[in-house]
Amino acid sequence: MFVSVIIPSYDNPKELQRCLQSLESQLTSKQFELIVIDDCSPIHSDKIKTISRRYKAKYYRNSENLGPGISRNKGAQISEGEIIAFIDSDCIANSKWLDYIVDPIIEKRSFATTSTYIGPALVSWLTEFQNCDYVSRRPQEPTVVSFIDGCNFSIVRKIFCDVKGFKNIRIGEDIHFGNALTNAGSPPLFIPEAGHLHHYPENIKAYCTQRFKMSYAALKLVLNRQISTKIPNKDKYVSHFSKSQVALSIALNFSFILCSLFLLCSIFTKWEYFLVPVLCGVIVVSISLNIFFKFKFVRMLFMKQKTFSGFLKSLGMIVVVDMIYLAGILSFLVIGLCPLILNRKL
Repeated sequence: MFVSVIIPSYDNPKELQRCLQSLESQLTSKQFELIVIDDCSPIHSDKIKTISRRYKAKYYRNSENLGPGISRNKGAQISEGEIIAFIDSDCIANSKWLDYIVDPIIEKRSFATTSTYIGPALVSWLTEFQNCDYVSRRPQEPTVVSFIDGCNFSIVRKIFCDVKGFKNIRIGEDIHFGNALTNAGSPPLFIPEAGHLHHYPENIKAYCTQRFKMSYAALKLVLNRQISTKIPNKDKYVSHFSKSQVALSIALNFSFILCSLFLLCSIFTKWEYFLVPVLCGVIVVSISLNIFFKFKFVRMLFMKQKTFSGFLKSLGMIVVVDMIYLAGILSFLVIGLCPLILNRKL
């Protein structure tokens, strides 16, 4: 079967070159084409075009910035393969990625496959933290799931067309697509061996901004009923326990914030001082329980981080990231729901 590999790109010629180089070096006998979709890059569009042609990839430039989902749809429209594979331009494929991600479809074990990252392209305590976060939440063996990672999946072209590709959603488009795919009766097969290296955000500000946007977008998708929170029976990995873990994590962090505010009030307004140790105790318990319920993640961090200081920073980031998720949720509730409530009253 002929395979089309689609790579959306936005103003990142250096990362794109590494990605295309890894695809050119694939150890496979399969025939495949490379398609680069430039999402209207404002600065490096010419470089992206030059690099694409250097690696004999088809090049298409959006007339306006449309986001990764619609860019993938554009790539699918001009592709010629019976199977479409997707990889993002900030990823580096392992030498047998194409075989790993496509073979289950050729062998008719599934209509779609997906995977995730196996490591950071540039190593630091922060990128290792991000990678452990992803890997710890993913299966360790081939498993039917109800999600896809948009940066790493393949699908039968006809099935992609049947579910009408990605919706016009800037963030969380792959969450929506995986949900639609599963509801259509074609749940993806997760392939751990197909994981690849990823250029994670390299500073705390960029990473925290990304997490905030993700939490905001995910809640928006749920409340707008664009995705379902019900776990399909065909999903053999995501359990109701994992959903309760998320809810518990949010509750623990909410108690952390609430108690911290009360603690500040008790200090500056001279409330009863016996409240201080009680509130401090609740804060410590909240943080400890949150880390305990992420034992798999913490254990992986302990094994991957090369220094003890990196491990301690990572433990701190667990709390910080969950706070950001909570902030994203609260922001959406304030920004998204208040106007609706006020309009109804008016």
